[in-house]
Amino acid sequence: MRRTHSRSMSFTLVAEDASGSQSITLTDVPTTFGREDCDFIYEISKVSSKHCELQVTELQVWVTDMSTDGTYL
Repeated sequence: MRRTHSRSMSFTLVAEDASGSQSITLTDVPTTFGREDCDFIYEISKVSSKHCELQVTELQVWVTDMSTDGTYL
């Protein structure tokens, strides 16, 4: 019998602006970022209502751009 192991990773992301700071744990479940109806709300006019999505895999963090102006890291 062959055993397979899956490693679950997570990262904590902290963002800070004039109104304070927010932290969110990124896991293998997609996390959305934007101004409205997202897991991480960032109220800045340059951020789209649905800006991007981050998802952690075994060894990588994937970023999906959902905005019209691009996502910068």
